[in-house]
Amino acid sequence: MQLPMLLTAFLLALTIPLSSAASDFGTKEFSGLFPVLVQISDENQPTDTELQHEIDHVTGVFSAIAKELDARTSPPPEAFRVSIDAYREQLRTVLDTTSHSQRTALLKEIGEDADIKRHYLVDTSGFSAFDRPLLVTVSVATYRGKNEEPGYTVTCNPFRDASKKGDARFPFASETNHASLDMPPGHYRLQIYKGQKLILSRDILIGLSSKQLQEVRIDVSNY
Repeated sequence: MQLPMLLTAFLLALTIPLSSAASDFGTKEFSGLFPVLVQISDENQPTDTELQHEIDHVTGVFSAIAKELDARTSPPPEAFRVSIDAYREQLRTVLDTTSHSQRTALLKEIGEDADIKRHYLVDTSGFSAFDRPLLVTVSVATYRGKNEEPGYTVTCNPFRDASKKGDARFPFASETNHASLDMPPGHYRLQIYKGQKLILSRDILIGLSSKQLQEVRIDVSNY
């Protein structure tokens, strides 16, 4: 199968030496993901146009993020790298799925998350790479009606619930209402615990407003 234009362009770009003014931080972080997208594309037989659209879209957004990271003079923080690693896990899930419709849905989730990252990087960029924050400071506060209701544990995980509390990629170190964590922009499943008991799960979008501070308020009146 002939490779889509975006995939071919990126693979060719990997062979071009970087200029002395550029880094390869983004190229390194994303280089392992593109062969997986090529494999998914190769397995798209007979060609499902909707699935191929999502493959091409994810490829393009990954390339854009990698380019932004390559423009930086320092590597991305560990939290950002953790979020990229979540893409690897999601792409493995895509490979383990034989249904074209399920593959399309999973890739769409990746594309939506990556779009938020790309827009945040572009919208918050300044005149130099030093002006580009990669993380959003997220605070979570719990309320019962209008009154504060502290004492809940918070975790966030890309795309879906963590199977266990300890498996979440982004656990908050403090309980509400002092829970705060620097997180990469993206789509997360926020989970609230009282002790070890899961109280609720909720999808949240981090960085969509391109602000560096974001508060999440949770009403636990029904729990």
